[in-house]
Amino acid sequence: MKEYSKKELIKRCLKGKPDAQRMLYDKHSSMVYAIFFRYSKNAEDAYDILQESFINVFKYLKNYKSEGSFEGWIRKISVNCAIRHYHTTMKRIDTGDLEVNTDLSGYSNVIDALNAQELLEMINKLPDGYLSGTRIWSKLF
Repeated sequence: MKEYSKKELIKRCLKGKPDAQRMLYDKHSSMVYAIFFRYSKNAEDAYDILQESFINVFKYLKNYKSEGSFEGWIRKISVNCAIRHYHTTMKRIDTGDLEVNTDLSGYSNVIDALNAQELLEMINKLPDGYLSGTRIWSKLF
C-alpha cells in the first residue's frame, strides 16, 4: 500500500478513498484504543468505542483546519466519544436487597441512623461527576 503524507492522506479520506481511510485507521487506532481501554470495563467495549470514534473522525474530518497536531485532534474526538459512551452506559450502584431502617430511636443524630441503603440512594442522586468514587462505597457495604 502506498504511503501518503498527512495532508494527502486527509485529502484522500475526504474523497472517501477506502485505502486512505484504512491507512488513517491503522496509523492511529492503537493510540486511541489505549484511551478507550481506560474508560471501558473490557476490551469489547473499548473496541466498540474505537469504531464509534473513527466514524466521528471521518464524519468531522472536513472540520480539521490543519492547525496543531492531527493526532491531538483525533485524540480529542476520541476522548469525547469515550466520555459520551461512559455517560450513556454508566450504571448506578445497585441498592438491591439492603434493609432500610426507618426507626430513629436510640440514635444521637440522623447521620448515625443512616444505613447502607440510604447512603447508596443518596450517592445515586449525586450528579455524574461526583460518582467516580462509588466503587469504594459499594465495597464498604
